[in-house]
Amino acid sequence: MEVLLKKTEIIDKRFQDLLEFGNRVLSSRRAPPEGVLGDFSVDLEKSQEWSTSTAQLLKSLFGPESEYYKRFQDSFQSAGYYSDMVSGVAVLKAAWGDYSKGYLVEVRSLVEAEIFGLCAGI
Repeated sequence: MEVLLKKTEIIDKRFQDLLEFGNRVLSSRRAPPEGVLGDFSVDLEKSQEWSTSTAQLLKSLFGPESEYYKRFQDSFQSAGYYSDMVSGVAVLKAAWGDYSKGYLVEVRSLVEAEIFGLCAGI
């Protein structure tokens, strides 16, 4: 049981870290140059780093066919755009909210089964 708690704490911490990182990227918002119509921008390198880590977490935790991963892929089209960051952070918040409140029984069961297998030597 202690191993399960540790694993869920690690996952929970990763969600928190990515949300904090996403909010820092959002705070780097810059208006387009004068005379240019378009979306606000954010730090390109940091937004790419954040989106890669977030996509990997969602894919690893929920699977490539999950609604969370598919929504993230659909909403985060281009690194460096403020609106894509806002959408991506919203998907991550939804995933974390559902995960942390225990709404994702299948994912928690898989984590528990993996831990049980490790403890039992399977």
